Amino acid sequence: MSEPEKIENEERGAALMRFLPGTPAFEGLTEEQVVEAADWFQFVELPPERDLLVQGSQACGCFVLIDGAVEIIVKTGAGEHEVRGLEAPSVIGEMGLLTAGVRSATVRSLTDITAAHLPLDIFERKQSENNLTALRIGVNLGRIVSQRLAWVQQRLLETQDEIKELHDIAGQEQRVNRVRQFFRSLGEHLF
Repeated sequence: MSEPEKIENEERGAALMRFLPGTPAFEGLTEEQVVEAADWFQFVELPPERDLLVQGSQACGCFVLIDGAVEIIVKTGAGEHEVRGLEAPSVIGEMGLLTAGVRSATVRSLTDITAAHLPLDIFERKQSENNLTALRIGVNLGRIVSQRLAWVQQRLLETQDEIKELHDIAGQEQRVNRVRQFFRSLGEHLF
């Protein structure tokens, strides 16, 4: 499933209205802008172990995780790797909303989840109209992406340090093995 089925519900819409102002993606929006943005969303629900987003699929918007928990998974030639877990409240798929590219990871539900989907076509149309609400959301999402990029950069630096340490250990083991080999060959020649 590339994108979950949409569920419409006025009660969830009211919950979204209460939820959006406390979400970093909607920081700084006026009450009127929150009301406007809430109308752009469509609700989705998924049971555990279902994919909300699939790595490599075309982005169709972003999601605000309202309830539940998900895991972010990246598939490589060596298999699936869990990058991190996220719990509500969280924004998911913001890079796809900003770039309209393909998904860089799979997002899988760990629990029953409720999410609000902001469709790419609505967001792009509002931006092309210079809609202040859409532009402000775009700036906030850019800030979130930048923070996540800084986190990834830090993890890469830590991983690089770990690899260097392993390389140093491997070099030491090679030197020890060469010394052992020398003494074995010396022993073979002496005895």
